[in-house]
Amino acid sequence: AKLCDQHCMIVNGRANDAVGAPVYSVPVLIQNFKAVGPNTSSTYGIRLLHVRNVIVDNCEMEKFQYGCYIEENTRRITIREGKYFNNTFYGVAVVHGTTPEDIYIDSVESYLNGSGTTNGAGFYVEQASRVQFNNCISGEDGGDANQIYGFAIQNTASATKFSGINRVRSVAGGGVKYYFLAE
Repeated sequence: AKLCDQHCMIVNGRANDAVGAPVYSVPVLIQNFKAVGPNTSSTYGIRLLHVRNVIVDNCEMEKFQYGCYIEENTRRITIREGKYFNNTFYGVAVVHGTTPEDIYIDSVESYLNGSGTTNGAGFYVEQASRVQFNNCISGEDGGDANQIYGFAIQNTASATKFSGINRVRSVAGGGVKYYFLAE
């Protein structure tokens, strides 16, 4: 496993994050990568922004603020068969005002995240569209004193789907947290 003193991997489709620069859609594959972070705030295991067609396959991220952070202006992202654990806030987070779309999370485990914070979750989705979970597992087998929620889906996430068998094994709080918009 790679030891990181700050961020592990950032894939940004805009040159130097320049305003108005094009978003690149060249396919990217991140595969079989394990990293341990510095266990401090403001660090990312894997951070994706301004990209399309990215596959993160069989990766493990531990001791970052966010294990995998999918954000600003991303589309067609697949996260599969990885482990995201022991991170300060979230194992896998999909969030940003410039809506991430078409995110597929398949056979991923996320546990021991959150350090007991009020919103710590294995999987967190906010301000995103069409996120799908398939056969994901959240929470530590036999007890998870850190993670409050297995899946935390905010009301700003539209068309979130669950397929296959998604499970919350054991968490410190409520297990699954959903927000729904008032009609």
